Amino acid sequence: MMVRILRLGTSDDQNPAILESDRVGSVCERTFSEGTGEPVETVFRRIVPNPAAPGVIERWLTRYEPECVVLVVSSVWCSYETAAYRMQRSWPTLLQPAGRAVQKWGGRTAASNVLALRAGRLLARRFVGVSAIFSSGRRT
Repeated sequence: MMVRILRLGTSDDQNPAILESDRVGSVCERTFSEGTGEPVETVFRRIVPNPAAPGVIERWLTRYEPECVVLVVSSVWCSYETAAYRMQRSWPTLLQPAGRAVQKWGGRTAASNVLALRAGRLLARRFVGVSAIFSSGRRT
């Protein structure tokens, strides 16, 4: 019998800089298989805590019928403070799309030019302030 594990994790579980065999999901799969003597199949899905998450998880449970569910809990991404979150949350509604544009720019810049990204972050932190994804307060 094959044991199916539904692993609900973050983008770190798909980091291309880490060899597939060294990623947490692969290590867990090997460890579980060695400990139980059963073959293991892991189904990985990225999950973001939001109001729709329980319904999404319920659909995955129905679709994949796992014997085990692993929920990876990490505060890093949701507690990381950025100017883009501050702009999206605290600026007048008319200016909130600017926050989404800044967030997209940051992602593209991170992939191509680390120095520009760092300079942009310093300027934004200084002049806009920052917020984490689940906060509404201004921090500088």
